[in-house]
Amino acid sequence: MSRHERIRAFDPGQRGAQRVDLRYSPAATLVETTGRAANRAQGGAAAVTKTTISNFSQAAQQAQHWANEVAGELDWDVPRAYRLLKAVLHALRDWLPPEEMSDLAAQLPTLIRGVFFEGWRPLNGLGHERRKDDFIIAVRREFGFEAEVDFDRAIGAVFHLLDRHISAGEIDQVRNSMRRALRQLWPVD
Repeated sequence: MSRHERIRAFDPGQRGAQRVDLRYSPAATLVETTGRAANRAQGGAAAVTKTTISNFSQAAQQAQHWANEVAGELDWDVPRAYRLLKAVLHALRDWLPPEEMSDLAAQLPTLIRGVFFEGWRPLNGLGHERRKDDFIIAVRREFGFEAEVDFDRAIGAVFHLLDRHISAGEIDQVRNSMRRALRQLWPVD
């Protein structure tokens, strides 16, 4: 089937189903194929749609929960806490070795993982001295300048959040891959 052919999608198991024309693309084929297999396994197209929406809703709730936790710990509003979470995750991502970065990302909730990788450029920032002050400057640069923010405390709040939600073994590996001065920002158990 050529790339520009139209395919006809029809789910006879669906009451009141109608034919829908779709432009062929590999993604559409994947969705159609996976959908059919899931329909057979789960008993209909509605189950796939509900599961997808449910997963997306759950991911959004988890991301909101993380932002709320940071906001609560710092007594900030949620949008400001989200900006901090994003800034700290980006700085952390850029300062971790690639293997450690991917191990940490694997344990993040889906939408937070997307935030973690947003704007990432491989090997960005790996060639410089890594001091605590440089990390704080990187967070400050992305977060934006706000004179009243105690960045040591704010970064510590995000590290504390990670400490609560990521496995202890992974947190130990992340801490051990940081310089001692930067480890001081991480809360002690």
